Amino acid sequence: MCYSGGKVTRTEMPSPASLDNFAKLRNTYGENMGETQVEFYKEDDGTVPLLTWLDELPPPAHEKSIARLRRLQAIGFELRRPLADYLRDGIYELRLRIGTVQHRMLYFFAGRGRAVVSHGFSGKKDRVPPVEIDRALARRRAFERNPLLHTFRPTS
Repeated sequence: MCYSGGKVTRTEMPSPASLDNFAKLRNTYGENMGETQVEFYKEDDGTVPLLTWLDELPPPAHEKSIARLRRLQAIGFELRRPLADYLRDGIYELRLRIGTVQHRMLYFFAGRGRAVVSHGFSGKKDRVPPVEIDRALARRRAFERNPLLHTFRPTS
């Protein structure tokens, strides 16, 4: 997958998400590109909720989700509607719609140049359910207590 000049080329799109595929995207999500380092929240047991969710998405939603993550990496705090929005209490959302289904990824900032994506979810409602925001807030608190334990960074 290549992000260049506002285009994501599909020919380089990996098959549905897996830890191996995301490891190959280190240059996309890592410290080497852009101004914002995008990381994924990792549970105590080592699972990464965002990767689990991405694995379940149909290809069009998966591709568009990856594109949103790249925009977050490239633009960071400057990302606005319709691609992203502030929800509350330091939690933001990346937004996309495929047909009638809304797909969202919730994230928070850990300093100026670091965004941590808590998880993703899909549904038919236009509003983010409070339980999803509360889940992201709980993950942010866990991350703040122990960032090393709760950080997944794709590696090469």
